[in-house]
Amino acid sequence: MRTNASTRETFEGRLLIPAPEFFLSTVAAVLQKSMDDLNLPDKERAAMNGFRLRPPAAPGGTPQPYLPPSITDLKAGPLAGIWATGPFLHNGSIPTINELLSPVSERRKVFFTGGRELDRENLGFVSDNAPGRFRFDTTRLGNGNGGHVYPTKGLSKDERLAIIEFLKAL
Repeated sequence: MRTNASTRETFEGRLLIPAPEFFLSTVAAVLQKSMDDLNLPDKERAAMNGFRLRPPAAPGGTPQPYLPPSITDLKAGPLAGIWATGPFLHNGSIPTINELLSPVSERRKVFFTGGRELDRENLGFVSDNAPGRFRFDTTRLGNGNGGHVYPTKGLSKDERLAIIEFLKAL
């Protein structure tokens, strides 16, 4: 990202910085300003940060924010019970693991969210129409469920079923 006159000082005068660094710094500055405006004590600040802090740099100092080893590092979540966390993808456009592993052409265009009954065969939640459920239409802008085929050549039905059985065992 390119810096400008108002942001360049924050980044030691650099003209270009990686987007993740810009995002992390911006979010940190907004949170810091909000907590300063509220005059929160250190214990409440730590709680608002989810206690993700490092020890103070010097004895008696304030705890330091947590930083990953690299700003592009991501910590993978546990797989145990992952199948019960649907709908899947960043926009919730795929209701079950089975559909996630399937070719795009086999994925539903419309399903319903909001139920709590588990779909133990397809791994996710039952997503049929029922009172109180929300209709999710993947043909609407921003709701697409195309792409995201792993591996790119796709999986056979037997391979998908094997993955599903493995995930059930976790």
